[in-house]
Amino acid sequence: MRRGERPEDVGLRLEIHPTTLRKWRRRAADGRLEPRRCGARPVPIKLTADDIDRLRQEIETRPGVTLRELVRLTGDKVVQSTICRVLMKLGYRYKKSRWWRVSSSGLTWRLVA
Repeated sequence: MRRGERPEDVGLRLEIHPTTLRKWRRRAADGRLEPRRCGARPVPIKLTADDIDRLRQEIETRPGVTLRELVRLTGDKVVQSTICRVLMKLGYRYKKSRWWRVSSSGLTWRLVA
């Protein structure tokens, strides 16, 4: 925006809401020109590295273990969906009453024994 131009006029020309232009001008005056982060802040996980190792060992020894049993193994720190997300990040998938480790190609399944 040039000096003296109203945000409403510039907004009509560029098809941007005037409030957005005011916010950008205020941020530029403060020297904050980098883009803002998108999305929510990451939430720290309640499971420790020892808990995750225990989960991995339990699945390797008993592939048919249930999420409820794994929650009890961690001392009821987290809910079943958290355990499931952690296991998916570790590369495990639940299929036909067993936890399977995904192969590197992602095309086949194999049992981790």
